Amino acid sequence: MSEPARIGLLGRGTVGGAFAVLLDERASAVEAMTGRRPQLSGVLRRGEGDFGEILAASDLIVELIGGIEPAREYVLAALAAGRPVVTANKQLIAQHGGELFSAARDAGVQLRFEAAVAGAIPVIRVVQESLGALEIERREKRIGSSLEAAPTIYVADTSLSDAFDGLSVAEIMITSGGEIVTSAAPDGAFTQADVGGVAVVPGRAEGDKCARSWRIVDDVGADSDYPDLSARDARAVREWEARGAATG
Repeated sequence: MSEPARIGLLGRGTVGGAFAVLLDERASAVEAMTGRRPQLSGVLRRGEGDFGEILAASDLIVELIGGIEPAREYVLAALAAGRPVVTANKQLIAQHGGELFSAARDAGVQLRFEAAVAGAIPVIRVVQESLGALEIERREKRIGSSLEAAPTIYVADTSLSDAFDGLSVAEIMITSGGEIVTSAAPDGAFTQADVGGVAVVPGRAEGDKCARSWRIVDDVGADSDYPDLSARDARAVREWEARGAATG
């Protein structure tokens, strides 16, 4: 019998329960492909199960709790313990992706997304690479936060750039600017071995800081009625004040 691949499952709600059933149904197929048969080594439910014991008994952690805490705490602990982590937690990645990917790199293990987000994988690959670059910039104190950055992202595959059609790089990365470029990256661009075809040059944003959004843009003060706001935020505030006056 092959050596089992021990999986610790965090969360057994609707998604976690479905995962456990599929894991059992497809265990033989996975074993045939990988040489190891997956099996649950422990399940952490609300008020049931001990995370430390599950972590010690597992080769891989699957996080399906959702939300930020305690999911963030568990994922960081698993990575620090040298366990690869698979998660479907988009909220966690969006808010703490830089910290988590940095922890995974430091520990030399993988942090991956499960198949339910497959449609967004091209975007996720670019986000993963960019968050890694911005985290280094913060560590080196070249920026204080991602809102001080305007990265240039070089992609070799047009499917990656096409995935951003209609999307704002700055909104997704939580930066003040950014662009996708389909050309060769310059020497010294940030890359990761496990994220192929993407390189990042994390430039600084230029302009002034908007007092409402904290983004650094070149049109702060364009509306004289709101000298410390960007044009976009000035419009939003004016509309909000007009609605308030109409209902008042």
